[in-house]
Amino acid sequence: MWIQKKNSFFLCGFKRNVYICTQESLYIKVMPRNLHVVHSQGEWKVRREGSMRASKVFGSKAAAIDYGRRVGKSERLELYIHNMDGRIADRCSYGNDPFPPQG
Repeated sequence: MWIQKKNSFFLCGFKRNVYICTQESLYIKVMPRNLHVVHSQGEWKVRREGSMRASKVFGSKAAAIDYGRRVGKSERLELYIHNMDGRIADRCSYGNDPFPPQG
């Protein structure tokens, strides 16, 4: 994520998305969207939270998880791994944990 101030506005962005926002809306608009590995129509998809389309489609769950972990680590996001029935099976945190475990 990057933030650059231009006059009274901020230009904020993640790799491909750029937002123009005021200081008040800065924290609302630039929040990163978590990743979800979901099963749909016989395929495993990696999807960003809130998006309608998949970021990438895979034939196996293991390949989708591997891709999701790489993206999660590089962009410091949360990864949610779902079962075939839609329930969350696992969650991996690659972001800033406010209270990391001690051991």
